[in-house]
Amino acid sequence: DDSMGIQSAINDAIREGLKSDIIFGYGIYNISSTILIENGTNLTIRGQGIDQTFLISSNEIAIFNLLYCQGIQLRSFSIDYD
Repeated sequence: DDSMGIQSAINDAIREGLKSDIIFGYGIYNISSTILIENGTNLTIRGQGIDQTFLISSNEIAIFNLLYCQGIQLRSFSIDYD
């Protein structure tokens, strides 16, 4: 499960308070719980392409939940449910 690692990277980026990019490598990332992005500003979460980076959940959950954010970009990855 990659949820906690992704959540930790996002929390660290938000805590830094600067424009940040979180970049996923090629492959499949298993998500078991919703990833919360709260009070994020100018944050980009980017994969390697919609046919190269996959966020997969076996549960029908929201993969991302954004609260009180601005300038958030989610790009170049696919979300699917197993």
